[in-house]
Amino acid sequence: RRHMGQHITVLGGPKAPPVVSLDAHVSTNPLYGGCRRIVPLDMKRGMLATASGDYTVKVWKSDQTNSLSEHTLSYTNRHPWCMIVLPDGESLVTGASDGMIDIWDWEKGAHKRQCSGHTACVTALAVSTHAEKFFSAADDGAVKVWANVGLCLLTFQGHTSRLTTLTWLQASGLLVSGSRDTTLRVWDPERERELDTLTGHTSSVFCAAAVPSTGDLVSGSDDGTLRLWSIRSGRCKTVFTGHKRCVW
Repeated sequence: RRHMGQHITVLGGPKAPPVVSLDAHVSTNPLYGGCRRIVPLDMKRGMLATASGDYTVKVWKSDQTNSLSEHTLSYTNRHPWCMIVLPDGESLVTGASDGMIDIWDWEKGAHKRQCSGHTACVTALAVSTHAEKFFSAADDGAVKVWANVGLCLLTFQGHTSRLTTLTWLQASGLLVSGSRDTTLRVWDPERERELDTLTGHTSSVFCAAAVPSTGDLVSGSDDGTLRLWSIRSGRCKTVFTGHKRCVW
């Protein structure tokens, strides 16, 4: 789900993300082409990107009355799995099922460069808004730090299973990864070291998000709970229960 002015884009089916008017409460413009992930590109112009199991990334103009794909970024026999936009606003970074990372000029539809290093599916990407860096996590258990030009600067190891989520904490300049090994790990890219391992979930961790007002972190797990963590102390502050199944 992504907000775009007075519209919202909903990821909800195997074919297309519909664009829903928040005022009229109706679907205004289904964008046919399939999707797995959605990221906003240019909110003022209503541009967004979708990643699909059909081996493509599509760039859409969502404010048109008829479905319109501006560009199709094609892969060859590999699935785009995750996406981020770099702070320059021009570069779209995608992680794929073969472990490769691609950097695109999303407006021109041009492939800029490919980054190799992971040996399995890239499952999560994150970006630092103040530094010229982005981060990746993969099924090979590694977390990598990249320069925005595509050079791998650093690799973190420590998880014992596949990685599922990656969160950049802007306030502290720290990176948090979540894994199927039930833990979250806190990394310091500047000091090039692991700071902490957050334990408490009893099943795979599938999502995490920063709390900007406090610098804390919220995580969701296959154990059906959410946990609020103090990054400073490494302790779980609150456990939220109520879900009966996995929290994505």
